[in-house]
Amino acid sequence: NKDSMRLLPAHIDIDLTNVCNQDCYYCNSADFRREQPVQKKYTEYIGLLDKIATWRQHSPNSYGTTHTITYPGGGEPTVLTGYEHVIEHGIDLGFLSSITTNGTNLDKLLTVDVEKLRKIAWIGIDVDAGSEALYEKIRRSLTKSPFRRVMENARNLIDAGVNVDFKILINPY
Repeated sequence: NKDSMRLLPAHIDIDLTNVCNQDCYYCNSADFRREQPVQKKYTEYIGLLDKIATWRQHSPNSYGTTHTITYPGGGEPTVLTGYEHVIEHGIDLGFLSSITTNGTNLDKLLTVDVEKLRKIAWIGIDVDAGSEALYEKIRRSLTKSPFRRVMENARNLIDAGVNVDFKILINPY
Protein backbone atom coordinates (compact mmCIF):
# COMPACT_ATOMS: atom_id res chain seq x y z
CA ASN A 1 0.00 0.00 0.00
CA LYS A 2 1.53 3.30 -1.12
CA ASP A 3 -0.21 5.25 1.64
CA SER A 4 1.19 3.20 4.54
CA MET A 5 4.28 4.27 6.44
CA ARG A 6 7.42 2.10 6.46
CA LEU A 7 9.26 1.67 9.73
CA LEU A 8 12.98 1.31 9.03
CA PRO A 9 15.09 -0.61 11.57
CA ALA A 10 17.82 1.38 13.27
CA HIS A 11 19.98 -1.71 13.81
CA ILE A 12 20.43 -4.85 11.71
CA ASP A 13 22.26 -8.06 12.63
CA ILE A 14 23.85 -9.95 9.73
CA ASP A 15 25.19 -13.47 10.25
CA LEU A 16 27.94 -13.88 7.66
CA THR A 17 27.99 -17.65 8.12
CA ASN A 18 26.94 -20.32 10.57
CA VAL A 19 30.20 -22.24 10.03
CA CYS A 20 32.65 -22.19 12.93
CA ASN A 21 36.26 -23.24 13.51
CA GLN A 22 35.67 -24.14 17.15
CA ASP A 23 33.35 -26.53 18.96
CA CYS A 24 32.66 -24.79 22.27
CA TYR A 25 31.11 -27.12 24.81
CA TYR A 26 28.31 -24.62 25.50
CA CYS A 27 27.34 -23.88 21.88
CA ASN A 28 23.61 -24.13 21.30
CA SER A 29 23.80 -24.20 17.50
CA ALA A 30 26.56 -26.75 16.80
CA ASP A 31 24.17 -29.50 15.67
CA PHE A 32 22.33 -27.15 13.33
CA ARG A 33 25.62 -25.88 11.86
CA ARG A 34 26.78 -29.42 11.13
CA GLU A 35 23.46 -30.32 9.47
CA GLN A 36 22.86 -27.05 7.61
CA PRO A 37 26.16 -25.23 6.97
CA VAL A 38 25.72 -21.85 5.32
CA GLN A 39 28.67 -20.26 3.56
CA LYS A 40 27.88 -17.68 0.88
CA LYS A 41 30.23 -15.48 -1.12
CA TYR A 42 31.22 -12.20 0.47
CA THR A 43 30.00 -10.36 -2.65
CA GLU A 44 26.43 -11.37 -1.74
CA TYR A 45 26.82 -9.45 1.52
CA ILE A 46 28.26 -6.46 -0.34
CA GLY A 47 25.06 -6.41 -2.41
CA LEU A 48 22.94 -6.75 0.72
CA LEU A 49 24.72 -3.79 2.33
CA ASP A 50 24.14 -1.72 -0.82
CA LYS A 51 20.42 -2.53 -0.59
CA ILE A 52 20.30 -1.71 3.13
CA ALA A 53 22.07 1.59 2.42
CA THR A 54 19.01 2.68 0.42
CA TRP A 55 17.04 2.44 3.68
CA ARG A 56 19.04 5.38 4.99
CA GLN A 57 17.24 7.69 2.59
CA HIS A 58 14.30 9.38 4.29
CA SER A 59 11.04 9.65 2.46
CA PRO A 60 7.64 11.03 3.38
CA ASN A 61 6.50 7.40 3.72
CA SER A 62 9.12 6.20 6.18
CA TYR A 63 10.05 6.51 9.83
CA GLY A 64 13.63 6.16 11.02
CA THR A 65 16.83 5.20 9.31
CA THR A 66 19.17 2.23 9.41
CA HIS A 67 22.48 3.30 10.91
CA THR A 68 24.02 0.29 12.68
CA ILE A 69 25.11 -3.14 11.42
CA THR A 70 26.33 -5.86 13.78
CA TYR A 71 27.88 -9.13 12.66
CA PRO A 72 27.03 -11.26 15.71
CA GLY A 73 28.00 -14.67 14.49
CA GLY A 74 25.58 -17.54 14.24
CA GLY A 75 28.92 -19.20 13.59
CA GLU A 76 32.30 -17.52 13.32
CA PRO A 77 31.90 -14.51 10.98
CA THR A 78 35.61 -14.35 10.16
CA VAL A 79 35.64 -17.77 8.50
CA LEU A 80 33.77 -16.20 5.57
CA THR A 81 36.40 -15.70 2.88
CA GLY A 82 36.51 -11.96 2.24
CA TYR A 83 34.67 -10.95 5.43
CA GLU A 84 37.07 -8.02 5.80
CA HIS A 85 35.72 -6.57 2.53
CA VAL A 86 32.18 -6.75 3.92
CA ILE A 87 33.19 -4.91 7.09
CA GLU A 88 35.09 -2.30 5.08
CA HIS A 89 32.18 -1.79 2.67
CA GLY A 90 29.79 -1.22 5.55
CA ILE A 91 32.14 1.40 6.98
CA ASP A 92 32.47 3.02 3.53
CA LEU A 93 28.66 3.23 3.39
CA GLY A 94 28.67 5.04 6.71
CA PHE A 95 27.23 2.30 8.92
CA LEU A 96 28.30 2.07 12.53
CA SER A 97 29.66 -1.48 12.52
CA SER A 98 30.53 -4.07 15.16
CA ILE A 99 31.47 -7.73 15.14
CA THR A 100 31.44 -10.59 17.63
CA THR A 101 34.18 -13.11 16.91
CA ASN A 102 36.45 -15.72 18.42
CA GLY A 103 39.32 -13.62 17.06
CA THR A 104 41.10 -16.36 15.17
CA ASN A 105 41.03 -14.64 11.78
CA LEU A 106 41.12 -10.98 12.77
CA ASP A 107 44.55 -10.64 11.14
CA LYS A 108 42.69 -10.37 7.80
CA LEU A 109 40.89 -7.30 9.13
CA LEU A 110 44.28 -5.65 9.62
CA THR A 111 44.55 -5.39 5.82
CA VAL A 112 41.87 -2.66 5.95
CA ASP A 113 43.03 0.96 6.21
CA VAL A 114 43.56 1.78 9.89
CA GLU A 115 41.48 4.97 9.68
CA LYS A 116 38.53 2.86 8.58
CA LEU A 117 39.16 0.29 11.30
CA ARG A 118 39.00 3.02 13.93
CA LYS A 119 35.42 3.71 12.81
CA ILE A 120 34.32 0.26 13.99
CA ALA A 121 32.14 0.71 17.09
CA TRP A 122 33.60 -2.40 18.73
CA ILE A 123 35.02 -5.81 18.09
CA GLY A 124 33.92 -8.28 20.75
CA ILE A 125 36.33 -11.19 21.06
CA ASP A 126 35.04 -14.27 22.88
CA VAL A 127 37.96 -15.58 24.89
CA ASP A 128 36.40 -17.42 27.86
CA ALA A 129 39.75 -18.19 29.53
CA GLY A 130 43.09 -16.67 30.46
CA SER A 131 45.27 -19.68 29.66
CA GLU A 132 45.65 -21.76 26.55
CA ALA A 133 44.86 -25.03 28.33
CA LEU A 134 41.59 -23.75 29.79
CA TYR A 135 40.75 -21.96 26.53
CA GLU A 136 40.97 -25.27 24.66
CA LYS A 137 39.00 -27.12 27.33
CA ILE A 138 36.14 -24.67 26.77
CA ARG A 139 36.46 -23.73 23.09
CA ARG A 140 37.75 -27.01 21.60
CA SER A 141 39.36 -25.57 18.47
CA LEU A 142 39.06 -27.71 15.34
CA THR A 143 42.68 -27.01 14.40
CA LYS A 144 45.85 -26.25 16.37
CA SER A 145 45.02 -23.93 19.27
CA PRO A 146 44.69 -20.34 18.04
CA PHE A 147 44.93 -18.89 21.57
CA ARG A 148 48.22 -17.04 21.01
CA ARG A 149 47.09 -15.83 17.57
CA VAL A 150 43.84 -14.50 19.07
CA MET A 151 45.82 -12.57 21.69
CA GLU A 152 48.20 -11.24 19.02
CA ASN A 153 45.31 -10.19 16.77
CA ALA A 154 43.68 -8.38 19.68
CA ARG A 155 46.94 -6.63 20.59
CA ASN A 156 47.51 -5.51 16.99
CA LEU A 157 43.98 -4.10 16.71
CA ILE A 158 44.24 -2.33 20.06
CA ASP A 159 47.62 -0.88 19.02
CA ALA A 160 45.94 0.38 15.83
CA GLY A 161 43.36 2.24 17.93
CA VAL A 162 40.42 -0.11 17.40
CA ASN A 163 37.91 -0.56 20.22
CA VAL A 164 38.35 -4.21 21.24
CA ASP A 165 36.21 -5.76 23.97
CA PHE A 166 36.90 -9.15 25.50
CA LYS A 167 33.85 -11.26 26.11
CA ILE A 168 34.12 -13.87 28.81
CA LEU A 169 31.53 -16.56 29.50
CA ILE A 170 31.18 -17.32 33.16
CA ASN A 171 31.17 -21.10 33.26
CA PRO A 172 31.98 -23.98 35.61
CA TYR A 173 35.63 -23.99 34.50
